[in-house]
Amino acid sequence: MKKRLILLFALLLCLPAAIQAQNSSVTDIQSLAVDLWPDYDQSSVLVLITGALSTDTALPATVTIPLPANTSLNAVARISDDNAMIDDIEFTPTDNSVTLTTPDARFRVEYYMPYEANGNDRVFTFSWMADVQVEQFEVSIQQPSGAGAINISPAPARSTVGSVDNLTYHVLPQTAVAAGELYEVMVDYTLTTPQLSVNLANQQQQTSPQTAVSPPAATTSNNLPLILGIAGGVLIVAVLGWALANNKKTTARPKKPRPRKTETPSRRSPKPDQTSVQPARFCHECGAGLQAGDKFCRECGTVVKAG
Repeated sequence: MKKRLILLFALLLCLPAAIQAQNSSVTDIQSLAVDLWPDYDQSSVLVLITGALSTDTALPATVTIPLPANTSLNAVARISDDNAMIDDIEFTPTDNSVTLTTPDARFRVEYYMPYEANGNDRVFTFSWMADVQVEQFEVSIQQPSGAGAINISPAPARSTVGSVDNLTYHVLPQTAVAAGELYEVMVDYTLTTPQLSVNLANQQQQTSPQTAVSPPAATTSNNLPLILGIAGGVLIVAVLGWALANNKKTTARPKKPRPRKTETPSRRSPKPDQTSVQPARFCHECGAGLQAGDKFCRECGTVVKAG
């Protein structure tokens, strides 16, 4: 009994270590994409960090992402195998970092950081220094729609125009960042038109020539099988109803006529002798023929009137 208690106590002591091993902190990130969107939907810089862990990382894994001062955390999520962002993971924010635990190999962190504004001039610096090593570190800057010119350091490797929002994206050279190494990106620009980029993107989507196809035509085309099915069903019901009615008319037995109040042949009066012909008499009630000497009608029993 004592041996069992000692063994159970030892297992309980090892349990926290086992749990910590399962959720061990990540020391290596395979790739990290950082998107900087100044003046996008707020008068600040929207930072989108998308990370991917190496294939040999044990999951679930705990990752710590550094945060600049005075940031506003917007979202923390995992990215599933079908590229769905799901914000059901646990995370702990602090003044200068956010620690998350993800069951998937990819994750997403979003936050807003302030910039310096002097009139229409905007200046900000993105800084990264963490206890993890990043094998592939890439930064992209979205040029604000109201910016006439933009200066970026380090210099971008290439610039592209988005096919949907028509905004310019400046992509910096991909590099590796060691644990504890400082990596900075400095950006300054001047707003010639004080507007947020999201407003221009919405306007362009609303005026996009996607309305060339008439919506009623598309709706009719989509509902054509349903319309044909309903019409066919109505036609079948009508044909069956007509056939049933016609069958009743052709196969119905004729109604038996109501009998008339006339004498049957067996009860007709014998033909009188031509030599003693008397005027025929009939019952005043039912019209049946009467014979000579009848005081009551042989059909209805009514008393025969004299004369």
